[in-house]
Amino acid sequence: MPTRIEPGSQQGHPRLRYSSLGVGATVLAVVLTGVAAPAAEAYQPGDMVYERQLGADVQFGGMVSPAVDPTTGNVVVADIPGDRVMKLDGSGKVVLTIGGEDVQPQLLVNPYAVAVDAQGNIFVADSGHDRICKFNGAGKLLKSWGGLGVADGKFDDPRGLAVDADGFVYVSDTVNHRVQKFDNEGTWKATWGKWGSGNLEFKYPMGLGLTPSGDLAVADAGNGRIQTLKSDGTFVMKFGSLGTAPGQFSSLFSVATDLEGRFYTSDTQNPRVTVFAPWGALLGQREFLSSDYLAIDAGSGRLFVGGTKAGGQEPGIHVYRSAVAAEFTGGPKTAATAGKAYASTLQTSGFPAVSHVELAAGVLPVGLKIVGNKITGVPTKPGSYPVVLRADNAVTPSGWGAYTITIGKASSRVTAKFSTKKPRAAATRIKARIKLSAPYTTGLSKTGKVQVYYGKKRVKTYTVKASKNGVIKVKLPKFTKKGKTKVTLKYLGNSQLKQAKRTVTVRVR
Repeated sequence: MPTRIEPGSQQGHPRLRYSSLGVGATVLAVVLTGVAAPAAEAYQPGDMVYERQLGADVQFGGMVSPAVDPTTGNVVVADIPGDRVMKLDGSGKVVLTIGGEDVQPQLLVNPYAVAVDAQGNIFVADSGHDRICKFNGAGKLLKSWGGLGVADGKFDDPRGLAVDADGFVYVSDTVNHRVQKFDNEGTWKATWGKWGSGNLEFKYPMGLGLTPSGDLAVADAGNGRIQTLKSDGTFVMKFGSLGTAPGQFSSLFSVATDLEGRFYTSDTQNPRVTVFAPWGALLGQREFLSSDYLAIDAGSGRLFVGGTKAGGQEPGIHVYRSAVAAEFTGGPKTAATAGKAYASTLQTSGFPAVSHVELAAGVLPVGLKIVGNKITGVPTKPGSYPVVLRADNAVTPSGWGAYTITIGKASSRVTAKFSTKKPRAAATRIKARIKLSAPYTTGLSKTGKVQVYYGKKRVKTYTVKASKNGVIKVKLPKFTKKGKTKVTLKYLGNSQLKQAKRTVTVRVR
């Protein structure tokens, strides 16, 4: 299977990516994270992308087996050599431990598999004791059943578990080469299989998984294949064979299915994770140093890979998540005012998270720029600005958003502060002060016209220029008569500023 490594990438965690090989055939290419894929080979929604390591600070004994608690989304992990089961929250913190090597008498020995039902109860395949243990979500042992033997309800090294939507418990009775079904309280219901290579025959069945339709998938390790059967034991299909070629297995260990019905399988000796279509066709594979047990969260679609050195790291759980196309969920503020500070955060979604937003077409308002996921600055030129923005997460095709940002004129204000309101003589010239409220350090025009009215008569028009802080000072024409006079100062504005005026009554003696 060809492996493509992009230069400058971050080692350790390839993506799982489907690429076409022609009608009826696909291959899973391997590309390290942190690399922008060429446009022609952009990753599509549904491709599995490495997200993080879960429980990096936990000292696992070695091989681990994960399951997802559907009630909380927490991950329950069987630390097989550590003889314990742990529950990890979303941050990877251990919130519950059951058993352990130091617990005497030893509660669990080699717990090979775990499963969690719809009530949060934890089921453990306690292989060293040849039994199934049921614990509540707080870790209290509710009951156990089994014991070494070949009779119905007995086990010899059980290594696979699954609990369906109705609470029925399925167990891989590995050395007895069969699968058994129990109700939620451990009452035996059915046994399927025997040693062999035919339909519904097994050789050392290992991990179990459930499809979206409720079919049971069995990792038939000794035959190098997956068998699926209905909840009543009816055979459905099989795929895979022993070998090292793509789609074959040397040591089939685990099987899990996603919401689309695809099968994910782990092979500890080849070693790799292989993906198959719901009908069993090979989709692709991805190599691991060791991949033992798998689990998929039905809620989020995340794939949890447990292994001795899964993903090239120490023992632990490595999390993959389906790529989600980048898109805008919220655009910029569409209205702003010239001369007034503007800041608008662009809302985006996608996985991996959007890492870059840029202007794809159009022109941003003068004074604004894109910084990270924000548009910031002080606009100075009123008008309408159609723009197209592009969101990119360096994995999936870009998301696009078309918006129009409208910049209105800045306000201005005439204060008309006169030097005196009671001139001593008609010939006195009165000073007036006009304050334009826009911040003039932003590049707004400082020029304009001011008209002066005595009563209804316009007596003067000034072409003016504001000072740095936006202040215009004018001297009024001399008054020609005594008594009260309404003085109106009108600022006419300009392309960036609104008009403003003020009327004040003065009395001349």
